[in-house]
Amino acid sequence: MSSISGAFAQDAPQAGPIPWVISGEIRVRPEYRQNFDLDGTKDDRDFATLSRIRLAVSVLPVKDLTALVQIEDSRQWGSEASTIANEKNIDLHQGYLKAEHLLSDSFPVSIQAGRFEMIYGDERLIGNFGWNNVGQSFDGGRASFSLASAGSIDLFTVKIHESPLRKGDPEDADLQGIYYRRPADGAVPALDLYLLRSADDRINPSELPGQSGRTDIRTLGGRIAGTWSGFTAKFEAAAQTGDKNGDAHRASAFAAYVEQAFPVAGSSSGIGLGYVAASGDAEADGKSREFDNLYPTNHPLYGYMDLFGWRNVRNPYVRLWTKLMAGAAVTLDLHRFDLAEEKGAWKNALGVTLGRDATGKSGSHVGDEVDFVVTFPIKQKLSAQVGVARFWPGELARSVRGRDKQNWAYLMLTLPF
Repeated sequence: MSSISGAFAQDAPQAGPIPWVISGEIRVRPEYRQNFDLDGTKDDRDFATLSRIRLAVSVLPVKDLTALVQIEDSRQWGSEASTIANEKNIDLHQGYLKAEHLLSDSFPVSIQAGRFEMIYGDERLIGNFGWNNVGQSFDGGRASFSLASAGSIDLFTVKIHESPLRKGDPEDADLQGIYYRRPADGAVPALDLYLLRSADDRINPSELPGQSGRTDIRTLGGRIAGTWSGFTAKFEAAAQTGDKNGDAHRASAFAAYVEQAFPVAGSSSGIGLGYVAASGDAEADGKSREFDNLYPTNHPLYGYMDLFGWRNVRNPYVRLWTKLMAGAAVTLDLHRFDLAEEKGAWKNALGVTLGRDATGKSGSHVGDEVDFVVTFPIKQKLSAQVGVARFWPGELARSVRGRDKQNWAYLMLTLPF
């Protein structure tokens, strides 16, 4: 019978050399974008190359105790003042201590503290934003409780923004959450349930003139996903309540995806249908209704051109894909984008407003997008990904931005080690 007494006793140092592992990643991605403002009268073609280098050292000084340090250099080629300039692009991407198998064998607990990535579900609300040249990580702590075959529960609190030292907490911003996960088991689908709190003590203007306030938003949601004989289904829904900049906040979002896989000439292929919706805010009436996308990985979810996020959107789409014997994969996505509230704002994947027709006369159709992506191995761990995409502006985009099509292409080389 296991005993809790002595569960936190220090383990003896390991005999001999301390186990450690070095890992990393080198990634280079040139990108080309044309007409990113959708206005063909302006020359806004943009070609740039991004690179990201990560190096991590993981040490196991004693059993069930891990220390990890991961540094990162993220840069845009040619962005420094000269070839002898040093813009200090190196930063700490992750750095944490993690203790596992605390308490008892029948109820193991792990605790993690420091800076770390968080990935939950399909990353619609919390993700590591791996596509971004920097990526996303959080400063804070997390406790994970294993429930054996019933799944696991994570409790976490992370700091988004901190007030200056010795100045009190008027500028603090935090993200806290309870996240339950039960993995899929045969015909039983995976289940996620979560309650998140995003609190920001900074005072920001409300929708009403002359008024302002803090933000405190709670998000309650769930996700279910499973695969049966080549058929895959995913559903996620969330509702939000609280206050945003002093305004009463009520919002909701939904995502669904179904897919059927089938063999074709020795390869695996499939077709999927998806629909994404999230509420928007049409009126400056002191009531906040636009869904808060929190800290997601939006890039693969709402069009590869990153013109939309999980907010004020209606997005039906079709996905065709195939995986070849040589390890190559091809996907083709067809998207239609409409605003949930035609008087509300059109915002991109980062939450930046791209346009708004407060009269609603431009309608809700923002535009249509086609994404074509090919991934293939080059040599051993080195892989390449090529993507091309085009966005056709709808009536709303033509009214608030421009009438020209936007084009985008990239080549990404990735070498993990």
